[in-house]
Amino acid sequence: MIVHFAASTANIKKQLPLFSDICSYIKQEGHTLSRDWIPHVAKKFGTAGAVEYSSDIYEKVVESILAADILIVEGTHLSFSVGQQITLALSKSKPVLLLRSADTSDGAQPFSFDFLKGIANPLLTIALYRKKDLATIIRTYLVDDSKKGSIKFNIILTRALDAYLEWAAHAYKKNKSQMIRQILTEHMTRRDKKYSALLAAQHH
Repeated sequence: MIVHFAASTANIKKQLPLFSDICSYIKQEGHTLSRDWIPHVAKKFGTAGAVEYSSDIYEKVVESILAADILIVEGTHLSFSVGQQITLALSKSKPVLLLRSADTSDGAQPFSFDFLKGIANPLLTIALYRKKDLATIIRTYLVDDSKKGSIKFNIILTRALDAYLEWAAHAYKKNKSQMIRQILTEHMTRRDKKYSALLAAQHH
């Protein structure tokens, strides 16, 4: 699966090893990050210790979320941008794993007061973790077959497109949904150079 990883950069110098570990766990399970930003973020510290963002960062994050199958979020320190990413993912019917550290000694918001805990959405999973359990929690979430299910949506077609689907379904002995999935899969894997470039960039 393709995974979008999100976390607040407010305390990035201290959290960078943890974020790197999470991304490593994802890759070790054979999955791909839609935006592998951790290796590069350390080079973008400003004089105040904050990350300096480029003007197109919002577009990159949105593209990454839309390209991903699921989101994994380290949300011990919540931020406005992380909240936006979670909201966007859920609005696009993408499963989200929100990780919160059991150790709040560094001033993290107490888990019980997190407004995200009240979201009644079956796609949102909130997990309280300790460092020694983190890899297991991520592995268990990623192998859960329910995260690989199909998403249902309505589509409006012209008469010509509907007629083609009816013909193709009969000619190739498939139903119309199977034909649409096949056409989209072929376009995604063979013809969409921009999407292929996006995925390829995550390996560099």
